[in-house]
Amino acid sequence: MMRTTQSNLVRGGHAPPFPRPNEVSATGQRMRLVLAALLLAAFSGCYQEMAEQPRIDPLAVSPLPTRVAGARQPVPGTIARGHTIDQQAMYDGVQATGRGEDGELVNDLPKSLTEGQDMQALLKRGRQRYEVFCIQCHDLIGSGNGRVPQRGYPFPPTFHSERLRSVPLGYFYDVISNGRGRMPAHRDLVEATDRWRIAAYIRALQLSQYAPVESLPTNVQEELRQQAPQSQRPAG
Repeated sequence: MMRTTQSNLVRGGHAPPFPRPNEVSATGQRMRLVLAALLLAAFSGCYQEMAEQPRIDPLAVSPLPTRVAGARQPVPGTIARGHTIDQQAMYDGVQATGRGEDGELVNDLPKSLTEGQDMQALLKRGRQRYEVFCIQCHDLIGSGNGRVPQRGYPFPPTFHSERLRSVPLGYFYDVISNGRGRMPAHRDLVEATDRWRIAAYIRALQLSQYAPVESLPTNVQEELRQQAPQSQRPAG
C-alpha cells in the first residue's frame, strides 16, 4: 500500500491535480495573443500622422501655378527681428537690396549709421574695408584697373563714369550685396553696416575726381585759381 506523507497531501487528503498538456498549450497561446494585442496597441499609438501628411519640402518645386519653389519669400516690407524700420534699407528682409519701402534705391545712408556718428570715422572704416575686399579689381581710386583684371579677369567699370556718378548710393550697396555680372555677391563676406560704409567711400572716391569747384572751401578754391594757368583763370 502506497504511503502518503503530509507534504504531498492537501486539505481533504487528496494530492493536488496537475494541468494536462493540452491545457498548458492553450494557456500559453492565450497569453501570447494578449501580449501581441498589447504590442499592437502600443505601436499604433506611436504613429505620427502629421509627419506622414502631404506636404511641400522647403526647397522642392511647388505644385501651385503661381509659385516656383516651396520655400516662401518674406512679404514686402518685412523687418528682421531685432531691427527697426529705419534699418529697412540696410537689411530689407532676407536679401539686402539698398531699397526703401517704395522699392526704389535709396540715396542716403541708414539713420542708424549717421545719427550721432562721426562721418570721418565712417569713411575711414569704409576705406579700410574697400582696400580689403575691392581694391584687387577696382584699384585704389576706383578706375577698375586692379591687379586681378590686369592678369586676365574682365575689367570692371570705372566708378568715375557719368552713369555710376549719377546712380543712387543704394546701387553700390545692392551690387556689393548681391553681385552683378562677373562680380560675385559679397553679403556673406562683408557685414551689412560695412557694405554701406564701402558705398559711402566709393562716393567719396567719385567726389575726389569730379568734385565741383563751387563745393570746395573758399581757401581751396583760391589755391586752385592760383595754380591754374593764366589762360584758364576766370576773368576779373
